[in-house]
Amino acid sequence: MRYVAQAGLCDATGVDADWRDGEGYLEAIESAVARSGPVDLGVVWLHAEASAILPGLFSLLGGGGCRVIHVLGSSRPAAGRRLAAQHTGLVYHTVTLGSVQEGGSRRWLTHDEIVAGVLACERDASDIVVGELGSV
Repeated sequence: MRYVAQAGLCDATGVDADWRDGEGYLEAIESAVARSGPVDLGVVWLHAEASAILPGLFSLLGGGGCRVIHVLGSSRPAAGRRLAAQHTGLVYHTVTLGSVQEGGSRRWLTHDEIVAGVLACERDASDIVVGELGSV
């Protein structure tokens, strides 16, 4: 939760759910929305195998004017954009994760670098690429 405090998101609610259990994941999100009310900002970071739950997730988030930041790996197309467009009231942006050149090699991004990209996306309301796109 230190990243939530760092972002000044005092009323943030984390949902501990396993995307590999699609039905259980959506039930956890639905329960959180019922408890806490409509979602203003949703940060979605799922593996490609979980893309089947995006329509249900966007349905749960879309009713109240939610902004969605979808974190993607560099090799994943933003199929979520097409799905998000089907839900009125849903504003969709992406953070695409690359890698960083360090010395003579490339490395994956750190948690702090990824969080900085998500916060920049939220602040600027625009798609962001963190690092450089290419191979690690």
